[in-house]
Amino acid sequence: MSFPFVASLTGAAVFTQSDVKKARLGTLGMLRDGRMYRYCKAGTALTQTWGAVNGNRHLTACTGESAEAALSGAVARGDRSFIFLDTSTIAADYYADGYIAQMQLASELHQIKSSTAGVGTSVTCTLDDDDFFATAVASGQTVNVYPSPWGKVILANVQASGYEGFVCVPPYAITSAYYFWGQVTGPCWITVTSTWPLAATTDIEVVFHMDGSLKMADEAYNGSVSNQIAGHVIVSGQYGDCLIMLQIE
Repeated sequence: MSFPFVASLTGAAVFTQSDVKKARLGTLGMLRDGRMYRYCKAGTALTQTWGAVNGNRHLTACTGESAEAALSGAVARGDRSFIFLDTSTIAADYYADGYIAQMQLASELHQIKSSTAGVGTSVTCTLDDDDFFATAVASGQTVNVYPSPWGKVILANVQASGYEGFVCVPPYAITSAYYFWGQVTGPCWITVTSTWPLAATTDIEVVFHMDGSLKMADEAYNGSVSNQIAGHVIVSGQYGDCLIMLQIE
């Protein structure tokens, strides 16, 4: 079984990593029981099967991760490419499979198919084959340009503790710089660092603790914080268990 934009996966595919890119970053894949995965690249060794985060921080001044910069040329309706100012030196296709957000008049978000190498002045990006800008954007307007959220997956609580967005759960230990299928929805088992889900009445919803483990939602929210939702328990009983319905997406 397969769908136009969803790869049909097997257990062998999910538990196999590769040093060669075999699909576009962010491609969706599904096992026959409905578990969904995104095609990812490890930014560091992923030694835990806990929640893992996007290691590309959003910074100003074009530092080489995510860019908030001005267009160096106007964009017309129907255009499929754009040029923005980027003072960093980056490899070709650094922004491939990433996104551009333009916020003028009508906000638009587009996926990037390819990008030129950065030589300290500007970078040209091309949108996906069937995509185009629907609104004209003047030269000098600010845009946000993001590398793929699944292109630098790292362990949580390492780079910017508490300021990280969870993008997947690695199904097993992944070698740094290798490609893999990271789970985003469906039945999943993750360790807790707080009260076990369902060890108490109505303890059902779980969120990600900042290290990628699970935490009961009320234990997070009662501390005046809004941890990212991880999912909810899908077993029953008064003992407590960590088989959850993962809900990263």
